[in-house]
Parts: sequence; structure tokens; C-alpha cells
Amino acid sequence: GVACAACEAGKYKSVTGAGACSSCPAGTNSSAGSDGVYDCICVAGYTAGSDGAECTACGAGTYKSSAGTGACSTCPSGTSSGAGSDSVGDCICVSGYTAASDGQACGACLEGEYKPEMGALACSTCAAGTGNNNRGSTTVDACVQCGVNTWSGDGAATCADCPSYTSSVGGGNKKTGCTCLVGYTAASDGDVCSACDAGTYKATTGTEPCSMCPTGTSSARESNDLTDCKCLAG
Repeated sequence: GVACAACEAGKYKSVTGAGACSSCPAGTNSSAGSDGVYDCICVAGYTAGSDGAECTACGAGTYKSSAGTGACSTCPSGTSSGAGSDSVGDCICVSGYTAASDGQACGACLEGEYKPEMGALACSTCAAGTGNNNRGSTTVDACVQCGVNTWSGDGAATCADCPSYTSSVGGGNKKTGCTCLVGYTAASDGDVCSACDAGTYKATTGTEPCSMCPTGTSSARESNDLTDCKCLAG
């Protein structure tokens, strides 16, 4: 003679009488008033072989946005998700990859770039004086310092060689860091350098002009010291 109330959501009762409602298996839910375990279906982010069975979370890198026994979907390329994800928006770019927003395929960071974080953040640019010729780099350590006699600007894939007859120290971050060798000169740093003419010499690096040998002496081309100026015959 007592009024009966519907089993609440997430429970069921398959027999008549005043017995208690039973809880649905793990990872499932049911509507209020459900009268059988098969009314307990997998919640989004979980799956099983049949309704009424305990459901397991979709694995990392997959998602499932609908209730029921459907299969979990694989995240778009270049993304991953946590276990039990219930939306494609849970699929975010992995380190070394980027996109305009979460839930879409992500592309690898380009040469000269890197990205340590997850998500749709922009890739960072390698600093001048370094180079990185790999795509999808995940750490700034991928940006390798330029060696001696090379240089690079911001975001370089590779370090460029200095012009002919110039040199630079390691980690050069601009072309003007390439200076003329001794015995060579140019109008400005970073230019191709030319050898000092016969009868001249230059003992310093850089763009200083070649010096004339003392009177009565001469030198070969490319001379790099005053002692290269030798007395003429007679």
C-alpha cells in the first residue's frame, strides 16, 4: 500500500516488490526508472562488448563522445588524450606539434623550431647562433650552437658558412661576425674578402686596409706580417 518511487538514474530493478534498486556496473549509467541491467549503458569515454556489462575507459590517445557500446575513436594525428576522454577536444597536440586549436590534427614544428609543451601553443624559434634541421623537436636542446666559421639568424634550420677568406667564433649570430682573415680585406664585415696585393700586408683580422711595405721592399700576395716584406734585389 506504499507509493513506489522510480529507481534513480544510475540504478535499476528487474523484479517487482519493495526490494532496493541495484547500482549499474562501473562505467555505465541508466535513466531513472530502469528495470534491467541492460538499461545500464556505457557513459561517454567508456566502452564494453554489450550493454549491461562493466565498461572500461577509452585508452590514452582515443576518445568516445557518445554513450553505449560503440568503439573508441583514435585522436587526430599529432595529438593525444588522457584515458576516458569523451570529446575530440580532449585530443591535444603532443610536444613538438602545433595547431590552431585543440581537437584537430597537429603539424610538426618546422626546422629551426621546437615546442616542449602539450597543446595548441605556437612553436618557439631557435635563437640566432644556433641551428636545428629536424622537424617536431621537443626541446631547446635541439637548437645546436653554430660551429666556428659559421653563423645563423633566428629560426635557422642550419648554420651558414662564413664568406670566403673570413672566420668567426662558434655561435655566430649574424653574418657580420664573419671577419676577414689576416692578409685579406673587404669593405665591410660579412663580405667576401680579397687578398692583400703584392707589396702590401695585413697582420690583423677585420676590414682594415692592407698596409704598404716599407720603401725598397716587397711582399707576395696574401702577406700577413711586416716581416713578409723583403728587400728588393740590389
